[in-house]
Amino acid sequence: MKKSIFIFLFGMFSISTILAQSTIVKGSVKDAVTDEALPNVTVTIEESSLSTKTDAFGQFIFEKDIPLGEQFLKIELRIILQNAFQS
Repeated sequence: MKKSIFIFLFGMFSISTILAQSTIVKGSVKDAVTDEALPNVTVTIEESSLSTKTDAFGQFIFEKDIPLGEQFLKIELRIILQNAFQS
C-alpha cells in the first residue's frame, strides 16, 4: 500500500513539474553600425502588456507569463534632442 501511494505521489509531482515549465525570452540590443550595447531600450512583446528595458550591457529578459505561440518583439529607443539657442 505504501509503495502504491509513493508511486502515485511521484507521478503527480512529475506531471506538475512538466506542466510548470516556462518560456524564457532573452537577448541583447546593439547598435548596427558600432556594435555597442544599447542601454535603456524598451523591449515589448507585441499585443501584450509585457515590457522591459535593457540593462547597462544592452541585455533584456522575459522570464514568466510569456504567451504561447509565435511572438514579435517591438524595440524602441527614445532620444530627446535639446537645442541650445544663443541670442
